[in-house]
Amino acid sequence: MAGASSPRPLSILMVIHTRWSRNLGGPRVQMELGEELTRLGCQVEKLSREDLFSEPTRPATMRLSRLLA
Repeated sequence: MAGASSPRPLSILMVIHTRWSRNLGGPRVQMELGEELTRLGCQVEKLSREDLFSEPTRPATMRLSRLLA
């Protein structure tokens, strides 16, 4: 086709409610899918629990005891 431009790469946002870890089932599947989509030319980004919430620096039991005091 004369004058046809090449298609733009597909932009994909992977969203998951757990930690982004290859050791966990759900995130692992998304990581592998994202890697394959990237290989095919897509632009893939992720949004996971640690992107939204900072991980606590103290154990939960310490925070709980502080709340109950």
